[in-house]
Amino acid sequence: MWAKAYQNFPHSNQDTNNAIESYHGYIKQRYLSEKNNACHRRVDWLMYVLLTMVEQYYIHMQHLKEAGFVRPRKSEKQLNASKCRANQIPNEDCVADDKNNNEYWVCSQNKDTRDTWYNVIYKGSTLHFCNCDWALNGNVCKHVLKVAMLVSNTIFGG
Repeated sequence: MWAKAYQNFPHSNQDTNNAIESYHGYIKQRYLSEKNNACHRRVDWLMYVLLTMVEQYYIHMQHLKEAGFVRPRKSEKQLNASKCRANQIPNEDCVADDKNNNEYWVCSQNKDTRDTWYNVIYKGSTLHFCNCDWALNGNVCKHVLKVAMLVSNTIFGG
């Protein structure tokens, strides 16, 4: 009964509560997801995180918004999905080309096309190419990301 009394005010519905829950979950995931979470129970640690990291992030995002920049959420989701798929590719399915230092071969993970190998040319994070359909459409594919992971971990000796 008491909840109906304030429903004529703006933002007095369940959407406000959902927005706060979403914000709280985002902060916990981004800033408080360390393995040693015993310190997160302390109020001074929470204040430190809120005043240093979270506040700086939102000031930065506000400046970007004022400058007219918009976060490309669709491409972020596609990139995160490609990262997850790249982690599923076994290291054994990636082979460095002996003749060319920047050329790699990645085996297809599809059961139907397991004998297909994709050619990945990787010259650092700014220049890369893969001949799979996903990359030819202008996206960053899982094959390029897998090679980037292996190169940055120097598994290929690069």
